[in-house]
Amino acid sequence: MAPPEIAEAAGGIPAGPAPASWIPRTYRSPRKLPYYGRIVAAILAWVLLVIGLAGLVLPGLQGVLTLALSATMFSLTSARAHERLRSAFRPWPKGWRRVVKVRRTLERWLVQL
Repeated sequence: MAPPEIAEAAGGIPAGPAPASWIPRTYRSPRKLPYYGRIVAAILAWVLLVIGLAGLVLPGLQGVLTLALSATMFSLTSARAHERLRSAFRPWPKGWRRVVKVRRTLERWLVQL
């Protein structure tokens, strides 16, 4: 088996466990939020999750829309949540583009805090 340097130079995937930096570009979050931005995003995500779950039962609240916004907020705080959200939207590329637009807007807002 070739050393990782040779495998990478030949265009192959390096042998052994993949380092964290070798996550495919489509799965990585475009920007790393500052610590306080991630905390604000996590708190908002949990609040939106509770409101969304209540909205599924109570009339007058948009439950599904609020849950989608909550999932988007969670994807800002965690690479794993970002991967799962991306895989969930794989059949709907237009929906994924909208999620990306919302993510970018939220990222800009959280970075400016």
